[in-house]
Amino acid sequence: MNTDAPAFCKAPKWHGLRGFVLERDWRQCQDCEAEANQVDRVIPHHAGGADAVSNLVAWRRACNRTAGENIFASFEAKRTWILAHRDPASVPVFPPRPRRGIRKDRLGRS
Repeated sequence: MNTDAPAFCKAPKWHGLRGFVLERDWRQCQDCEAEANQVDRVIPHHAGGADAVSNLVAWRRACNRTAGENIFASFEAKRTWILAHRDPASVPVFPPRPRRGIRKDRLGRS
């Protein structure tokens, strides 16, 4: 576990949510389709976003960092912005895994 992480990242509730979202999203970055290694909020806490499953998405670190501190109204808005502004060199050079979409049976976004 990262000892420099914010306190909420160390909480058992967050670990449960993180595992659930990674499984729901097939451990696949919802931007570039590579293996996801983070779960983050579409709408951050400071902008009123909740730790609700519907506000959490699996991301690859480089894709998530591209979004920075920008605030987006929806997942689709964040994804569109990231795809337009990310560094092409940060996109994995290996072929992405087949996109399977979000597991609707796992309480995903509609």
